[in-house]
Amino acid sequence: IGKHHGHPIDDLQSAYRKAKEASGKLLAELTDKSHSKAFSCSERLQQQKAQCQSALQSDREAVLQYFNELGDALEIKKAALLSALDELDSCISLKYDPLIQDVEKLKLEETELKELLSALEKEESPLLFLRKLDGLQQRFHALIQQQLPNPEPLEFHPRMKTLLQDTWSKTEIGQVNNIHIPEL
Repeated sequence: IGKHHGHPIDDLQSAYRKAKEASGKLLAELTDKSHSKAFSCSERLQQQKAQCQSALQSDREAVLQYFNELGDALEIKKAALLSALDELDSCISLKYDPLIQDVEKLKLEETELKELLSALEKEESPLLFLRKLDGLQQRFHALIQQQLPNPEPLEFHPRMKTLLQDTWSKTEIGQVNNIHIPEL
């Protein structure tokens, strides 16, 4: 029919028919997902995201496993150290408890003698006063003859604060299982 900007212009029907065919081809191309660049890009991005998330989940599981194992190892070491301290506490009790009980008996005797001497002041009979005083004096002399315990203080090494600072704080995390629990 004519020309428009250097290309031929068809009649309306012919242009409509050609446009209809072109739109069908365009629709076919858009419908065929394998030709769609946006579709393939979307698929690729989703696959990359899934791979990244899978790697991230794997790393998350590795972190949890590592710190669970480390936590378990630390709990075992902590329990062993506390058990060693409990054992030491038992030794301390075995040494000091009988001595404390003996001294407590002496304190009780001393308190009883003070009370009896105070009560003796009220005794009006000279004969009874002298007899009771003699008995109390004998008990007092027996009391002061008792040897009070004077044990050597227990010392234990290593001290936990020092052990934790000198050994544990300088230990690499991966070497926690290799730390030996000392005998106290």
